Amino acid sequence: MEYRQTIQSYCVPTGTEFKLVIPASVKEVGYMQSSSCSGICKYFSLYYQSFTQTTLFPIQAGTEEQLGEYVNKFYTAINAN
Repeated sequence: MEYRQTIQSYCVPTGTEFKLVIPASVKEVGYMQSSSCSGICKYFSLYYQSFTQTTLFPIQAGTEEQLGEYVNKFYTAINAN
């Protein structure tokens, strides 16, 4: 299940998305580390890739260990019977 709410200035919700992710549609799950400002501001994103799209979830103040746990939990959730 994926729920996403877009928030702009003043914390006013401006959009909402909801979808169910079918486990068979997920090809890949993982995380990425990106940086801005010449490598000073680093941040992580959890992602999954399906047959039709890639979805990214930015993670604030995450660590590699936490993102590894998130990937494992996501994988476990989509493979649960």
